[in-house]
Amino acid sequence: MNIGIIGTGNNVLNFAIDAANSGCKVYMNNPYGNHQLKEVVSTKKNIKLVGPLEAVVPEIIIFSVPYDNLENIIKSLPDMTGKIILKPNNPIFYASSPYAQIFENSAAAKKTALLLPKAHLVNLYCEMPTITDVPITNHELKSRIFFSGDNYHAKNKTKSLLKKLNLSGIDLNEKANLVHL
Repeated sequence: MNIGIIGTGNNVLNFAIDAANSGCKVYMNNPYGNHQLKEVVSTKKNIKLVGPLEAVVPEIIIFSVPYDNLENIIKSLPDMTGKIILKPNNPIFYASSPYAQIFENSAAAKKTALLLPKAHLVNLYCEMPTITDVPITNHELKSRIFFSGDNYHAKNKTKSLLKKLNLSGIDLNEKANLVHL
């Protein structure tokens, strides 16, 4: 499986390393310069630092750029029709928490969807504990990733990728449908 990444951050970099370790080929671009990543990824044979046009060749692309530069970066890319765009978002609190909230309509997610109307946007969320939650291990915290989106194919591909990385992908749209039954 090939994955493109535009933008970086600790979570995205960890995701890239996990994907590379699981056998995925990762094409990564930092809009502020790949030189910042050379040392970190130099030992990872499945991660290749590339330009933005090469990073968007794979079907699945993780898009993690600051809101202020989102429009300029997206406008510099080729046609993204049919691409699966994974958009990391703000964390959610544990579903069991009385403070549970999902930032589904974050400004960055809305703007990405508006700028890439023919791509399939899948929002990703990780869990963050609240003070009232039971303590859990780092492994348990890392094991669940929630996602949401409108395209069935894109969500299935996302779930398959998460499974390949030994993560439990939980479709929030399915959970919402179960609540309304």
